Parts: sequence; C-alpha cells; structure tokens
Amino acid sequence: MQRFEDGDLAARAAVRGDDEIARVETGFNRMAAALSSREREKDLLLEQVRTANEELQRGELRTRRACDIQRVLNDLLRLSLGEQPLAALLQRCLELVLGVPWLAVQSKGSIFVATGAS
Repeated sequence: MQRFEDGDLAARAAVRGDDEIARVETGFNRMAAALSSREREKDLLLEQVRTANEELQRGELRTRRACDIQRVLNDLLRLSLGEQPLAALLQRCLELVLGVPWLAVQSKGSIFVATGAS
C-alpha cells in the first residue's frame, strides 16, 4: 500500500486468507484497479484535448491567413478602381502585398511590367 501511496498505481495488496483483512485488501485492489483505469482514461482524454487544441490553432492560423489574403485582395481591387498614376498604383500594391507579415521574408519586392512585343 505504501508503493501505491507513493504513486505506483500498479501496486496491489497481497491477499492472504479469507478474513476481514483479506476483504479489505481485495477492496483496496479493486479500488486501485479502478483508479489506474481512470488515470489511463484521463491521459487519453488529455491527449485528445492537446490534439484538438493543436488542430484549432492550425485552423486559426489558416483563417487568419485567409483573412489577410482577402483584405489585401480587396485593397488591391479598390486601388485598381482609383485614378492615380501607374507608378503610384504599383508602389501602393507592392506595399500592400509586402505588408502581410507571414508572406514576406523581407520587406522588399518588385513588380515587373511587361509590354507587348512587336
């Protein structure tokens, strides 16, 4: 019983005889087995909670990124409807795209403008 009290949930009392002490030892062993089973269930549930939490965090990150993309696309479309010089429009578009923190490794970039070849 001391081993059980010290945290060894596999420890059981040795049942000797058929007297009242033996019945107490048998009862202890049943309680110890039930406790061990519940500890295993608790560990499984905790692992499920950890896994679900990790999935939620990944989902939250995907959602945040999708919102960032939608925001930038909306801003780009809004800019395209305005009337400003092409150089200013391209500069602002580049700033918007590079303003997404998870997208740019460095806040540097360029836009290449291709013209029709004759």
